[in-house]
Amino acid sequence: MAQVRAGGAEIRRLTLDLRYADRDEARRSFDAPEPTALESEFLPMLPKLLADTWTRRVRIRSLRLSASRVYRPSPQL
Repeated sequence: MAQVRAGGAEIRRLTLDLRYADRDEARRSFDAPEPTALESEFLPMLPKLLADTWTRRVRIRSLRLSASRVYRPSPQL
């Protein structure tokens, strides 16, 4: 998020990609109501995002958290 803030951008969607040990994959996303560059608005949603994505009782091989729907706010006049 520091890179997002440094670039003057805001994000609206976080996506969690999960790969199980047996190579099966799962993906879930969370969309914020408004674009933001603050971690504090996304952190409370991460445990639910993980719980929604991790639906099998199989060991996790890898996780990837990515941000999308990047917006650059228009400058105020």
